[in-house]
Amino acid sequence: MTTLTESDAKRDDYRRLENDRHRERNVTLDEAATVVIHATLPSELATQVQSY
Repeated sequence: MTTLTESDAKRDDYRRLENDRHRERNVTLDEAATVVIHATLPSELATQVQSY
């Protein structure tokens, strides 16, 4: 059985924070892409592109 040291726990906390930041950024990029797609393409084509 392995035990977590304080540095292991801090490293795991840091990784969790980094993963959360990346997840938040990815959602923002997806939302931005949706806005750009709908702003630049006709609505019917934009819906097809977005679902792809």
